[in-house]
Amino acid sequence: MTGLSRATIYRRMGAGTFPKSVDIGGSDARSAPVAWPLDEIEGWIEQRKNARANVAA
Repeated sequence: MTGLSRATIYRRMGAGTFPKSVDIGGSDARSAPVAWPLDEIEGWIEQRKNARANVAA
């Protein structure tokens, strides 16, 4: 949906510039499955689109 690599997503999460993941596997293991709330990802995409529009204006 974003086209970002896993490493980029986690780096941006750490920097606070991408929504935090939600643990859906109930495990502390590094390979535990995670997901992101769709509304948060859609909001993040909208922010990016708005930022692009503001730069072009």
